[in-house]
Amino acid sequence: MIDPAVTRKITMDELRAQDREKPWFVVKGEVYDGTPFLEEHPGGPDSILLVAGENATDDFMAIHSPEAKAKMRKYHIGTLVESNSTRTASADDSVDDSSAPFLHKSTWKDVTLLSVSEISPDSKIFRFALDKTDRALGLPVGQHVFVRLTRKNGETVQRAYTPVSLQDAQGSIDFLVKIYFPSSEYPQGGKMTMGFHELTVGDTVQIKGPIGSFIWEGNGIASWRGVKKTARNLGLICAGSGITPILQVLRAVLNDKEDRETKLWLLDSNRTEQDILCREELDALYVHHGQSRHLQNPPHRNGRATDNYRFLIHHTLSKPKDAETWSFSVGRINDEMLRAHLPPPDTPDALVLICGPDRLIKDTVQPGLQRIGWDTSKTLVIF
Repeated sequence: MIDPAVTRKITMDELRAQDREKPWFVVKGEVYDGTPFLEEHPGGPDSILLVAGENATDDFMAIHSPEAKAKMRKYHIGTLVESNSTRTASADDSVDDSSAPFLHKSTWKDVTLLSVSEISPDSKIFRFALDKTDRALGLPVGQHVFVRLTRKNGETVQRAYTPVSLQDAQGSIDFLVKIYFPSSEYPQGGKMTMGFHELTVGDTVQIKGPIGSFIWEGNGIASWRGVKKTARNLGLICAGSGITPILQVLRAVLNDKEDRETKLWLLDSNRTEQDILCREELDALYVHHGQSRHLQNPPHRNGRATDNYRFLIHHTLSKPKDAETWSFSVGRINDEMLRAHLPPPDTPDALVLICGPDRLIKDTVQPGLQRIGWDTSKTLVIF
């Protein structure tokens, strides 16, 4: 992991002063620059950004293979040395403050499994207890947390998840997890999701956060990559369990008594109708706030959204049980669906939020949005 040719000495002050969007981090006393690897990192950029300016030794050593460790040599930029100055304590250091929210960006905290609720044959909600029944979680809308667990075979795995707990919930955190069971294509199944599946009531996992580049501030204001902007028209795209961050944004917008202007378009892709997660809640939000539409009922007149809705839902299934009776789209998301079921690309104050598999995002949605006129560098938020 060390490049013997690197002789630079880096102080803690230098480490902490480094731009967090160009993250340096420490493993076993050596400093590494994660910037060149942000987009390629299998765990996503957030897992690197989360440890910017921090000692990442425990996290890194626990989950990375010998091959991954060997690759670190080319990102090695120096050795950490003692700083001449003393760091001033901050609110972020108050990990054990009994009045503070539960989450802490740089500290893993134990949560204990309280219950498991099955919502479909392969999807469950896992409820975990925080340390106190009246403790607030401290997760802004649009952000997520890292979950770390040790499987029964001794392997430690971690992934980012967006809870489905209500925003004002106290004392617990809920995760909606789609279990990827062993199959002919993936004989071991999903490492992380099978780890959840192995849990029994009373088991503990660890979480830390918040993480993410997007926060819904409320009343038409979003913070993305550290910049606040008006966002009165939100296109929302998800597939499978990618509904979780989308649901948090939907709840925040539609239950905001001060916001009567922000409009939302949801395009939800799944394999079968049974796979549509949180459908009961989505339908309830639609009943109170929206208007559903089908392909044969275009959402726009003369290129502009009509004024008689706030929330539009459209589903597409790749394998419907009966395509003749299924009233929404059939097939995978394509350019036609993006054009028909999102705000037009020239809509003022518009963003598109997406959560789903990398192939859906990089091979289908991102190039598709560009083809129909979106500048995705300025408007596509990827969870």
